[in-house]
Amino acid sequence: MRKLFLLIFLLFCGFLRAAEPSLLWTTDFQKAQKESIRQKKPLFVFFTGSDWCPECLHFQTNILQNNHFIEEIKDLFLFVFIDFPLNHPLNSRQSLLNKELKERFNIVGLPTIAIILPSDNSILMAAPSSISPKKLAKALIAETEAALTLEAIMQTFQPHQYSSEQLVSLYHAARLISHKDWQEQILNAGLKKTTACSFFLREKYRILLQKGEKQGVEAQKIRAALLASDPNNELGHQLYVAVSDFESNIDAKQKNAAEPLVNFLHRFRKPEGSWKVKAMLGSYFLAAKEFSKAREYLLEAIKEAPVEKQEALRALVNKLPSS
Repeated sequence: MRKLFLLIFLLFCGFLRAAEPSLLWTTDFQKAQKESIRQKKPLFVFFTGSDWCPECLHFQTNILQNNHFIEEIKDLFLFVFIDFPLNHPLNSRQSLLNKELKERFNIVGLPTIAIILPSDNSILMAAPSSISPKKLAKALIAETEAALTLEAIMQTFQPHQYSSEQLVSLYHAARLISHKDWQEQILNAGLKKTTACSFFLREKYRILLQKGEKQGVEAQKIRAALLASDPNNELGHQLYVAVSDFESNIDAKQKNAAEPLVNFLHRFRKPEGSWKVKAMLGSYFLAAKEFSKAREYLLEAIKEAPVEKQEALRALVNKLPSS
């Protein structure tokens, strides 16, 4: 009788394990993409190194096999597993197909999630091991819904129907799927509003600087408008311009690249979040091997930074040679 009870118990436990939710994976991307179009469901593509990448293994165990995560997304996507193993090589055809997919979607690190919409627009997300399964599921669903909504809107885009705030949301969605044409359309629509939203002025300035047009008439006009609209940095425009100019100077390898940030700190002695500016300066001078300046800014940043950020800043100070 005892053996019978034990057998029933083991069978019951086995039934419980079998009943646990799981995701249905395929390794055939082409077949999955055809099914995605037929079912009008996005693909959830997981790029991983299943037998050598610690972060990948952690993500698979703690996120992809988490019951809450599975329940939230299992009916919303079709799931594709793209592996790059070292110890059990794939067949040559599968290996080649996986490499082609990695190049096609510009996958630069593992693990990475790619959400591929039926239209072939894609959302890339580094698979974060620190986020909770619940938060990640929520983020994936929200971003996918935003991208699908954007696709529907852009089929018959009428800019006058949308407020500046709505255009900002659409722009973020266009950036999410890296759709350059839609980004440009929405940006131009935002700038044409009677009172152009500061977000679009900032974004246009960032783009012009990326193109190397910092000294151009348009960039200088936008820069002046941002600074004039926020003389006391209450909206953060002064800081935004300073950081943008600093990054542009670095890209152009200018000798006095740090000047915009230094001038900002001189003008606004204790702005909110000034420790971040000092940390940026400290990191810059450390890389430039100007160690006394690096030490000065990093030590000031440590004094002002939140407790949880201080350890990382001290690690930078420890890289400095002894004075």
